[in-house]
Amino acid sequence: MAGWRKRQPSVTRPPVPALLVYAVAGQLLESNVLAALCLLTFLSTYCRPTEGTRLCRRDLVAPGRSVQYYSLNLNADEGEHASKVNARNETLLLDDHELPMLGALLDRFCSRVPEAPLFPLSPAQLGNLFAKEQRNLGVTSLYNLRDLRHGGPSRDRAKKFRSIEEVRQRGRWASLTTLRRH
Repeated sequence: MAGWRKRQPSVTRPPVPALLVYAVAGQLLESNVLAALCLLTFLSTYCRPTEGTRLCRRDLVAPGRSVQYYSLNLNADEGEHASKVNARNETLLLDDHELPMLGALLDRFCSRVPEAPLFPLSPAQLGNLFAKEQRNLGVTSLYNLRDLRHGGPSRDRAKKFRSIEEVRQRGRWASLTTLRRH
């Protein structure tokens, strides 16, 4: 039986449609701008929910002379957490083709205190808001926060925004095999 399980194809996670994320973010703009920006950031960067909600203001880096985009520094050395694969100081550019103002909006609406959370929400709180707004929009088969990590790559590949290798690097997947599940 163990050999049989190894022969089964791995399960692919369903991607959340970007249009649904945009609709949910639009709904949240009235009550919780930071939650809306958080969902858009997760879709754009493919970050894991726990690492995204651990981001601090100091992790948002403004563009400079040599880089035209805002960026996020995931799992900074100053923090106590490393990534799932024990990596630190991973930089993600906020260079999304459909969300070009995301970095500037984060800069505008997030706290100015360097140690303050970029998104003052726990994964559970954000997940509850995401589910609630999906229900308000009439979605019957709800997506969870983890599905945002799969929606971004699917959108970027379908619209040819990024190559398969660029998606793999952005999502920090070690191999194409792991990426294919996403």
